[in-house]
Amino acid sequence: MKEIWKIGDLIWVPRQALGLYSKVGDPDFWKLGIITSMDPHDCVWFFYNDHFEKIHVNHIRRVQPEPIP
Repeated sequence: MKEIWKIGDLIWVPRQALGLYSKVGDPDFWKLGIITSMDPHDCVWFFYNDHFEKIHVNHIRRVQPEPIP
């Protein structure tokens, strides 16, 4: 099933290619962003650290809420 992304979603974005093989959310390999726009070629623009970046959706992961104990 294809992941559905929308503007405003919180995402984990790899800091470097190796990040894709690390635990999602590890701050040494992942950064937190928010989707600000989408393009027709399966890429998203996201906001992180006072600037915008573009990345393909295959490289991002959805932020999952923490379970309540």
